[in-house]
Amino acid sequence: MQFETLQNRHETLQGILNDSDLTDSQKITAILELGLQTFGQDIAIVSQIEANDYVVQYCEPAGAIAPGTVFELGTTYCNITLTFPVPVAIPEMAVSEHNRHPCYDKFKLESYIGAKIMDRDQVYGTVNFSSPDKRGAFSREDRELINQMAQAINVILHG
Repeated sequence: MQFETLQNRHETLQGILNDSDLTDSQKITAILELGLQTFGQDIAIVSQIEANDYVVQYCEPAGAIAPGTVFELGTTYCNITLTFPVPVAIPEMAVSEHNRHPCYDKFKLESYIGAKIMDRDQVYGTVNFSSPDKRGAFSREDRELINQMAQAINVILHG
């Protein structure tokens, strides 16, 4: 059953990538909406990392955080994501080893899943989903899907 769900999500992701009627921006929005639905999170972001800055490129729902908004990288959960070779998934920040993270202190985002977007061998940024609500554990399939999303977004952004 879980494989079917992952397969369905992968097919949906491929459908978004191959839809010639969608602009690149619409494709990224559709990927973020798929992630919000799949992961049960409230906020979806594609960021670009510029030195020590985290720059919001896309955000769903629209208006939650304006594109172009800049945060110090160290104050975002994405600085955690950048330290790991695989996606990071934290279902309950309060009981995790990251419970004193500046992002948790400031925004009280309880659950988070994020992956690096790579441009060749360089980090471009991240795709991430978060919520003020804790949730059950993220599955292996969730981690695979967010990794696929990061790869798809890279294709959209960098060809």
